[in-house]
Amino acid sequence: MMDTSIPLLLVTGFLGSGKTSVINSLLSHLKDKKVALILNDFGSIVIDSAFIQKTGGVVSTKSLHGGQIFCSCLSSSFVKSVVEMVEYGP
Repeated sequence: MMDTSIPLLLVTGFLGSGKTSVINSLLSHLKDKKVALILNDFGSIVIDSAFIQKTGGVVSTKSLHGGQIFCSCLSSSFVKSVVEMVEYGP
């Protein structure tokens, strides 16, 4: 039976804790892998997405903003984004 699982890494932390820096560091080590990102900017303005370095392996980036993905205000958008990325196949 073929393994169809997709590795998932969830990076969380307080404002200013270095999440974007960690993601950029990881991306520099994953250049030969297909990577899809879902970024959650808490405010109504997209900030962190602008600081994510686009590398050869990043095939899809989706930004959700205006709330937390675990709040009802964005949870359906988060689930929809995950499903879209799985169907796309990165």
